Amino acid sequence: ANKASSTVVVDLLKNATVEPATGTSPNDGALNITSSMTINGNTYTITADTTTFTVPAAGERGDFHVFNITGGKVAINNLTINGSAKAAHGVNVWTANNAADKADVTLTNVTIENNTGYGVVTLGSDMTVENITTTGNAWGGINVDNSASSATGGTFTMNSGTLNEDNALYIQNTKAYDGQDATINGGTFMGTVSVEDNATGEGDVDGATLIVNNGTFSNSVADYGRGDLKEALSGAGAGS
Repeated sequence: ANKASSTVVVDLLKNATVEPATGTSPNDGALNITSSMTINGNTYTITADTTTFTVPAAGERGDFHVFNITGGKVAINNLTINGSAKAAHGVNVWTANNAADKADVTLTNVTIENNTGYGVVTLGSDMTVENITTTGNAWGGINVDNSASSATGGTFTMNSGTLNEDNALYIQNTKAYDGQDATINGGTFMGTVSVEDNATGEGDVDGATLIVNNGTFSNSVADYGRGDLKEALSGAGAGS
């Protein structure tokens, strides 16, 4: 690792298997990041250890994330993250509601696979993804949300990549009054892109905004936009 200014730079030199430290609490990670850092994967793979990553019961989400990011400006590049069907989420980003600054995460040329939850979850934080691939994640590709204990609001931008799960991108807003902004500038979505319903089930949850500028969509195309955009995309079952 090289330290320049306030950002640590880590270069992966080989494939690595990671395990949560003894005493790690559920919802924490094997790799916990709290401050600015750049991780250059150099096309290697980080794999969740199949023994120490525990799952409470068959079919349930695992206890620990591979990466758990709670602060700083973090970039992860050229890396595969394999949850071994044991990790909860491959990358979990969470900003506490009393934090001075939001976690700001950029994923570039990253593949996230085989997690028992989502490939990526971002809660009350800012995230940009470029050439991301998610596959084999049980709950879906990417989840954007606020939680009861996370910071207010957050942004998500997808510029390119492929989300292979049936539930490709799911936008929620548990703290409906605070808002979430999601923008799709490109990418391929093999499953649904959707915004959580509001309490009446007659529209999107309050405060969540999805803007679709471009992309290729395989199904549920009418749900990718709202208003005129929804109507324009609803014909062929695919759009770009």
